[in-house]
Amino acid sequence: MSELIKKMNGRKVLVLGDVTLDRFTVGKATRISPGVPVPLIDVESESYSLGAAANIIRNLNALGGDVSIATVVGDDIEGDYLIKEIKKMRISTDGIYKERDRVTTIVHRIQAGGQQVLRVDRSKDEEINHDLTMKIVNYVKSSVGELDVFLISDYGRGVITRELVTDIVKIARSNDIKIVVNPKREHFLYYEGADVVRTNRNEASFATGVAPISETSIRIMGQKILSSLRCRAVLITWVEGGFHLFEGGKVTFIPPLLKHPVDLTGVGDTISCVLALGLAAGAALEDCAKLANYAGAVTAGKKGLAAVTPEELLEAINNWSLGAG
Repeated sequence: MSELIKKMNGRKVLVLGDVTLDRFTVGKATRISPGVPVPLIDVESESYSLGAAANIIRNLNALGGDVSIATVVGDDIEGDYLIKEIKKMRISTDGIYKERDRVTTIVHRIQAGGQQVLRVDRSKDEEINHDLTMKIVNYVKSSVGELDVFLISDYGRGVITRELVTDIVKIARSNDIKIVVNPKREHFLYYEGADVVRTNRNEASFATGVAPISETSIRIMGQKILSSLRCRAVLITWVEGGFHLFEGGKVTFIPPLLKHPVDLTGVGDTISCVLALGLAAGAALEDCAKLANYAGAVTAGKKGLAAVTPEELLEAINNWSLGAG
């Protein structure tokens, strides 16, 4: 796997998806508010982080990928901030389009006593129009000669539409570029013909109508997604319960490394990033999934939105100390 990590360096990935600005407020709940019966949080710290597809590019960048992004933000202060932070990573923002009537999504998490007590979202999750879709498609076409893989990060905020996915799949097929997708549960049917669909048990259950109560039910979920989307493979992930990889009639179970995660925020993003970079490097999908399992476990052992470095991956592979957790 160490060779695969080396081969991932410099692979060219285009990310398509929704971006958010994540705000974290951390404090202590010392008493109940005198006005209404809710905890009163004494704020100790506040911070901002790149979320959703913006967290994807941060992870890819940390892993050594050569990253570009296609997305839409609002013509507002938050959109400007996101663009500025992405430029700091030396990632091109040519594929980021501003929409005047759009609101850049803010996800505000409030934590007290080590637990998230409230989440407040500010967003306007309308689908982008045809003109914006064509701008993204034309940007992709102009970049396609340099790409190894597409990674679609769908958070249901309106950037990923059926029209856009249909065009991207056509572009990928005509240029022999692989597609890894992380679908929003309501949008599973958009992704017919993708190479790899990466999802978790809850999302797969919603999409298939099968409850994840046993090994048999998980296998039914995976096969239903495979057959309905006619994709090459499906990876159903659960950090503390193991991964199930479906390739045609073959099912591979990858055991968990971490029994007690610290924080699952952004873990799916990290897993998708390693899958995409591994495929871009020409590795077998099973090897990519096994490496992604390590990456997911490392991320789940950290607090908040965390990126994983090649050095951390190598350390986890060579001397895994969290497995007993």
